[in-house]
Amino acid sequence: MSWTELLPETGDEPAGLAVTGDAELESAVRVVESAARSWKRLGPPGRDLPAEARRAAAVRLHLSAVRNTGAPDEGPVHVLPGLLDDDVPWSRSDLAWALRTADDYLNYDGASFVLPGCIAVSLSPAELEGFGPALVRVLDEFINERDTPRHIRRQLAELYGVAAGRVYRCLPLDLLPWSCGFGAFARDKFGADLSSRPAGDVLRHAATLTGATPSKTWLRAATTFPERWAVEAVLECFTGWSGHVWFGTDEQLRGLVWMLSLDRSEAATDLLARVAVAASAAEERRRGYPFAPLTAAAAVEAVAVRPGDLPAETLARLSRTVHNRALLSRMAKARRLRTIR
Repeated sequence: MSWTELLPETGDEPAGLAVTGDAELESAVRVVESAARSWKRLGPPGRDLPAEARRAAAVRLHLSAVRNTGAPDEGPVHVLPGLLDDDVPWSRSDLAWALRTADDYLNYDGASFVLPGCIAVSLSPAELEGFGPALVRVLDEFINERDTPRHIRRQLAELYGVAAGRVYRCLPLDLLPWSCGFGAFARDKFGADLSSRPAGDVLRHAATLTGATPSKTWLRAATTFPERWAVEAVLECFTGWSGHVWFGTDEQLRGLVWMLSLDRSEAATDLLARVAVAASAAEERRRGYPFAPLTAAAAVEAVAVRPGDLPAETLARLSRTVHNRALLSRMAKARRLRTIR
């Protein structure tokens, strides 16, 4: 199903689409287009360009991406967000136009979805009224497209997730996504509590961890949240879930594990151990594929350095039940470290 038919209006061609006749503006647009073609070498253009030029360049890059006539692959994805700031105004009509022109886009580099996503997050809930179904439909279109690089899907998911959450006044849809079984499970359990700003901020920080282990800067930032109930609550909820989670959900849970690891209490140790067991579990017929491999790896590493008998017992138990080689290797290393300590 097309999302154009879900739009509350069709949208007019945005101002700034045609820049011929203005030599200075045309020159600025060419700078941006050149940067998009050679973004690995040149990097994104600076924000010192006039707002009018950045707006026109964004529109041109969007159309080039839609028509597949401009910068290839990640050029527009890399350059477009850097062009747009609060001084580049957008309207409902611009959003409708950008979504409509991106419809039936056939490439998988995600480039045509960037501008409408950036426009959407710049608008207020009142300005976004009626756009919810279309935004969700676009999110569904790319979120599981495996040919689109993961980091691009993550970037787009945040844009559309935040915008759709603003429309429906709920937790951004890319955090504990409703279309992931566990995401729907958690949203049903916590309801409106997840819509609070503190919960959203905590889950957003957890989602920003894209590597196996956090940096000291990331960990320091994790201590600044005045309300952390979502860390324990969501992980506790996960221990009651039995099934695979999406990669993006796995990343978020991994971030929550590292946030919980900052709590040195026995209760936190107990929860980390139970998360390790739940994440490491697998279907009998696919025993080498844990339900949440990223979360399992983080929980094993976090629990291994905790004092007491429970961590050792947990690692010993998992060594008998886990069949994933990478996770077994991580557990063996963790057990050796405990012995050395």
